[in-house]
Amino acid sequence: GLSIYVQPSAELNASTFFGEISITKGMLNVVKSDDQLAFILGHEIAHLTRNHLEGRLITTGLVTIFDAVVSYKTGYSYQTPPWLLHPFTQDQEREADFYGLEYAAMAGFDHTQTQNVWANLAEYDPSSIKNSILSTHPGYEERYILLSKWITLLTSGDTELINQEKSKLSLWGKGTNKSRQKK
Repeated sequence: GLSIYVQPSAELNASTFFGEISITKGMLNVVKSDDQLAFILGHEIAHLTRNHLEGRLITTGLVTIFDAVVSYKTGYSYQTPPWLLHPFTQDQEREADFYGLEYAAMAGFDHTQTQNVWANLAEYDPSSIKNSILSTHPGYEERYILLSKWITLLTSGDTELINQEKSKLSLWGKGTNKSRQKK
């Protein structure tokens, strides 16, 4: 099963880790509708269904071993700075946005307004409007534009174009889903 937790933090965040999704109160305060919340939760579910966690586990395991060796050799407690550990790639975030949008639509939510999540977040945190090379996520502006495009695509119902977009997204997040690699 899937468990969803609300964290008391004011930070703007939602995350997933094998069967658990957490969303902060800060994020809930910025999300303006159930439809937008459905997109955020769909995005996190997409990280699970698209197997984005596989690479994250390997990286986390290697860093844990590295930290232990450095601590042992130096006698000082060492922990790799969190900003060096990018949980997901920007391409995986784009892929999760697309599938999160699709999941929200499939669940019966009004997906046509979900791009406004990024407008809400940009209003709250203007520093994240543009993309940064060090950022784990694409900028809000890019995400707003992509979601607007994908909303039009999904609303059209054109299965061929939808599948072409999925194929393109699979190339962006290549190597993250073993089922895609076998095809």
